[in-house]
Amino acid sequence: MENDRIILERIHSAMLSNMKSSAQRFANIYIRSTSDWAGSKKIKTDKSSVSFRPGILFKIITLVVFGGAFVLLIKEMIVNPGDKLGLMIFIAVLVGAILFLAIYQFFFSSKLNYGIQIDASRIVIGGETFRWNDIGATGILSKGAVKSRNHWLLIANKNGNDYKIFPLRLFVTFPADAFPAKLSKYVEYFKPVGR
Repeated sequence: MENDRIILERIHSAMLSNMKSSAQRFANIYIRSTSDWAGSKKIKTDKSSVSFRPGILFKIITLVVFGGAFVLLIKEMIVNPGDKLGLMIFIAVLVGAILFLAIYQFFFSSKLNYGIQIDASRIVIGGETFRWNDIGATGILSKGAVKSRNHWLLIANKNGNDYKIFPLRLFVTFPADAFPAKLSKYVEYFKPVGR
């Protein structure tokens, strides 16, 4: 566990040193080990593995809101074209582009749309396998202000020189920090003791 913290601190320092000095002041980048996120309350389960998929409810709500706005704009342009038609067309194109990007990211982007499976021998993320005996540290990278913070799962190799981060943006839960804590509890549950 102490080795995890050393590796994660080295990664954090490297991330900050790769940034320009002016950007470092506003970076708000934090890395906490999954054991810190998991806390002292352990999960009780007899599952041999656990899987997570991005939440569909958030996707549907977002698409309904933007889709509804797009439909209302088109309806308004047809019913009351008036003198603001140019502005309405511009807004409709803008909302349509946002809707298209949202649909792409929510359903087709492999960078955001992937499953996480954890068991006693490995973590599989979007088809990429990380065996426990190759993992040096696991952590949650957080960036941003408290109310608008984004989280990534960080998996580092044993020496900490190579690591991968996976965005957890589409794994939406309420409150916002609930998913990283839940994921961390399962990572710590399946992580071999004394690896």
